[in-house]
Amino acid sequence: MGTLIVATLAGLFVMAVVLALIRRSIRMAAAPGVDPRWLTEFSVESYGPMTRLLNEEDYRFLASQKGYEPGLAKKLRRERRIVLKMYLSSLGSDFNRLHRAARVLAVYAPDTNIASTLLSSYVTFWWGMVQVRARLLVPGVSVDVAGLLVSVSSVRQRLAPVLPAA
Repeated sequence: MGTLIVATLAGLFVMAVVLALIRRSIRMAAAPGVDPRWLTEFSVESYGPMTRLLNEEDYRFLASQKGYEPGLAKKLRRERRIVLKMYLSSLGSDFNRLHRAARVLAVYAPDTNIASTLLSSYVTFWWGMVQVRARLLVPGVSVDVAGLLVSVSSVRQRLAPVLPAA
């Protein structure tokens, strides 16, 4: 019986953490209004550097250098995690802007399937964001943001046919 209570409490704790991360991510990414110029200038490629921020090759290279001290890698890792969190906030905001524009355009789209596609992309993106942010809480755990970039790119591609050429 005691095991059941501990398991239940652990499950509730995990759910509370996940809900808090979702709420925080969405709140931090409150998107400003969308204008056509921003939509044509937006590029997912601007987020490319975030995929390399926690690349282990950099730390191996650093360790191979003369005068290397382990504290240096630890400090670099901490700073890069901070930069990655800043990228994530910006990415969330941009995703919300793109998604808002796509929802507006979906009203006028002949494709009736677009609403479910947009809902799916929204859930996929924010679930991925929760996973990435949760992994960032644990030092030494690898973080992959490629799925987030794919979600943003997917919404951006939905908008491409209706946008003027940049």
